[in-house]
Amino acid sequence: MFMDTFFHKDRCLLCGECFSRCPYLKLDRETSRKEISDLIHRGQSRIVFRQCRSCYACNLFCPENCQPYGLILFSWYKKYQEDQSLPARISYFMPTAYPNFRTELQDHLDKRGKELISTWAANDLEGELLLFPGCNILTGPELLDIDCLKEIKIAGTLDHCCGEMYYRMGLLDVVQNIAARLTDLFQGKKIGTMLFACPACYNMFRNILPREFGAVFDFEKRFLLEYLLDKMEIKTAQKKKVGLHDSCHARILGPEVTGSARDFIKKMGLELEEGTKAENPYLCCGAAAGATRFNPVDIIKTAGRAVGENPGRDSREIAVYCGGCLLTLGTYQTLSPGGPAIRHVLEYFQDARNKDKKRPLALRSRRLILNFLKRSSFQLFSRCTFCLNSRGEREWQGLDRREKN
Repeated sequence: MFMDTFFHKDRCLLCGECFSRCPYLKLDRETSRKEISDLIHRGQSRIVFRQCRSCYACNLFCPENCQPYGLILFSWYKKYQEDQSLPARISYFMPTAYPNFRTELQDHLDKRGKELISTWAANDLEGELLLFPGCNILTGPELLDIDCLKEIKIAGTLDHCCGEMYYRMGLLDVVQNIAARLTDLFQGKKIGTMLFACPACYNMFRNILPREFGAVFDFEKRFLLEYLLDKMEIKTAQKKKVGLHDSCHARILGPEVTGSARDFIKKMGLELEEGTKAENPYLCCGAAAGATRFNPVDIIKTAGRAVGENPGRDSREIAVYCGGCLLTLGTYQTLSPGGPAIRHVLEYFQDARNKDKKRPLALRSRRLILNFLKRSSFQLFSRCTFCLNSRGEREWQGLDRREKN
């Protein structure tokens, strides 16, 4: 199960291109070939399991479109099938197990933020045009509090998780169940077009869940920024330079997302500082780095590299268009003050429409850090583990009462 869907073994020439071009593995061609062969034939890898950041970029580098990232995910899946355990330190970050970091961020939203997520939760999942916010936007709903979106029904809750985080961890059985649940949720719903604010949700709904897990969604899917390009009215052009961080899923989706984000920024009068791919080679924001060795240090180091090598670091501002990138890079910014500001492109859009909006990113990042210290820091060195049942709920293995969230 999964192997034939996730990795096209019959196409693979063992050329080594995927791992040798990876900005995190950086293997020579001979070592790259050996690591791929080990993954195919033994499901093991001496280097990949230690250094991979789950950034997805290897799929872009494969000349035969074999999807080597799928091979890595399948290997992690097999390892989890054998171990049936995950370290306690990541339990707080499981998206469908409550409480988690997103539910507690929602608990500390201001009055307006809570009103928005309450309204979105009450809205039915039907309509000619529907906007799906996604889990990360649901921790910062003010990003969608824009007058030009007032006529669009926004609907969704944390219970409608697309499974992206589990996918990046290789927990494929959990994603399979999420795909079935979402198929049932949307079956028979009258939806013309669904807009996605998050490129990760967009890629999961448009490509991954239907192609690899058999989900069925009978509606058109569009990325929000691409839709807004034809609708946006700019009152105040902003004359400043910014960098741009591309999300992992956006690079796979291509110009529809990466191009629309750039067009969106330029239409607001911002000057985009772009480097060459050699200077900024498909770097991850750090969120996916936590899905490999489950080590928070990997997240911080990966985020630091993404900021440090971004062409916009000298302009003091880096724009993002993914809610996960916003939260991860924003948390790094809080831990490393003095670096460039991290802002979502929709914040610039609000500025361009003369909207005086609060900027809760710093508060939200500090809250995430405090919640982690309170909820999960004592589990960092715990040897206790947990597993996930078919619904994505945690089932503890040897944890005492204090260690259970």
